[in-house]
Amino acid sequence: MIKKVALCSRACSDSGMDNFVLLTIHVSGKLTMFTFRDRKWTIIDDLPSPYDDVILFDGQFYAVDNTGRTVVVNVDSSSIVNLVANSVFDGDKKGLVESCGELLLVDTYLSSGPEDDFGFDEGFEYYEEFDCYMSERTVRFKVFRLDRGEVGRGG
Repeated sequence: MIKKVALCSRACSDSGMDNFVLLTIHVSGKLTMFTFRDRKWTIIDDLPSPYDDVILFDGQFYAVDNTGRTVVVNVDSSSIVNLVANSVFDGDKKGLVESCGELLLVDTYLSSGPEDDFGFDEGFEYYEEFDCYMSERTVRFKVFRLDRGEVGRGG
């Protein structure tokens, strides 16, 4: 099962016109890369924390783990990852987005509760029997901009 896919064709690699690379998040939470050149999947085993998101930005792959630690993945040197931003431990889910030419980390805060409580005020314990009716809701988020001057210097 694949959680998310980022695709890069020829521009992110020096290997030629018929090249493409896929970066995904494996069901284990680790980064997984498929290269047209090698025609195989490779698991990148670098962090104990599972990854939440991947993105292709400005010709490079970026990934963020569930602590907010952000890395850039070098596709031309054996899938090496370099730290570009340290952890942000506040929210529950991390995501990477591009906006106005900037790479942003969105730190989402979630709340679990009944999907629709119909105005009842029974307390959370009442709904524990009905897990199938529970849903996560975004209650707030924080947005951080990647300092591009830090890329490749280890944070």
